[in-house]
Amino acid sequence: MEVFPVGEAATGRGLMRLARSRQPAVIVIRTSLERRDLLRAARQIKADHPEIQIIAVTSDPPKEFLRIARGCGVHYCIPLATLEIRLPSLVRLAYRDHLEARRG
Repeated sequence: MEVFPVGEAATGRGLMRLARSRQPAVIVIRTSLERRDLLRAARQIKADHPEIQIIAVTSDPPKEFLRIARGCGVHYCIPLATLEIRLPSLVRLAYRDHLEARRG
């Protein structure tokens, strides 16, 4: 499986625009509970494109962030401190989930 970025967005509106135009299998966002615009965008993206898998990276406390992020349609959450170790394997899992969602 080859993974490559298809775009970068700094705002929720930009993220939604990229999701519509590029239709990625997996979206990785870096956000926090203080900046929820990307989480709101994730919720809208999941409503429009349920097959897209979303991974959130954050420096917030995991339990609180996970509860809120899951409510916004985020599939996986990664603490910022473990990003380099965990992101590659989670992207592969998310891509597998994307393929299964498209089939089913």
